[in-house]
Amino acid sequence: MKQMRKQPIKLYLLTGFLGAGKTTLLNNLLELLRGERVGIIINEFGAAGVDGAVVEHHGLEMIELNNGQIFCSCLAGDFVKAIAEFSEMPIDYLLVESSGLANPTSLDTVLSEVKNLTGDAYDYRGMICVADTLQVLDLVQAVNAVREQIIRSEIILINKIDLVEQEVVEEIEEKIRELQPHARIYRTTYCRVDQDIFKSVPAEPRGPHPGQVVSSFSRPVTFLIEAHEAVEPEGIRKFVSAVEGDTLRIKGFFIAPDGWRYLDVVDGITRITSVSEPKVGQGIVIISRIGERLWEKIPPAWGESTGIKFTLTQKQLFFPPTNIK
Repeated sequence: MKQMRKQPIKLYLLTGFLGAGKTTLLNNLLELLRGERVGIIINEFGAAGVDGAVVEHHGLEMIELNNGQIFCSCLAGDFVKAIAEFSEMPIDYLLVESSGLANPTSLDTVLSEVKNLTGDAYDYRGMICVADTLQVLDLVQAVNAVREQIIRSEIILINKIDLVEQEVVEEIEEKIRELQPHARIYRTTYCRVDQDIFKSVPAEPRGPHPGQVVSSFSRPVTFLIEAHEAVEPEGIRKFVSAVEGDTLRIKGFFIAPDGWRYLDVVDGITRITSVSEPKVGQGIVIISRIGERLWEKIPPAWGESTGIKFTLTQKQLFFPPTNIK
């Protein structure tokens, strides 16, 4: 007979568009919860499990869900099962970092299925959305997932306030309040928050989307580059410069002549840092801004920039892997 839990597990979902700062927020929350028993679910959109290797999870229990977003029909079942699996573990908090492309229109359905499987094991405390001051005003007009992330969040961080003028921050907060007037809003740099963030209470109902599940065919096109040999970091920088304008996000791992590197391209800034060999998927994940048309642009840009053989996999149209010389 399963032992009764004294207190339900506090469940938080973290969301926000690509590069907004979700992984930084997750690390900050883990620091605030140091000494607590915490479980983590990371939803990484691409084939390589990038965030799962980067998050400093302090030896905590972690499940990684790749190749889809957790509210999509292609992965929602696995997401519910992962939450149910954690209900059997001795944890006090479960933090879920969703993909930046996640559209949470099916959130209520997912929570209902979790309750059916786990009973009163969880206390859903809300969704925390990270809004990037450099992108959010454009994104809420162009990307429906970003609007839904804001609408369905109980807490919203206006992040990177140090990178824009005060008037822009005010405009962003006004837009957020228009979309979700009941949310608690924090203005942050590097997603720095304090214990007050855990005092959240459910906001008003999240909108008229009962039972809606996002089709996998609405997902942006994702590519995975896997180099066949070591690549000079300078070659990677040249490649990024050549394709960045046609992408939503570039990040991942590659091996340089003197060891492994982590590539992260956010807001026009390319960062390459030394890391130990990743324990999860290796390769560079690219999310296209122009759909499958980027498939034709990557090979010449990579060849001219690096001169290294590689395998390119296109994830949306399910093209077979192509070995390119």
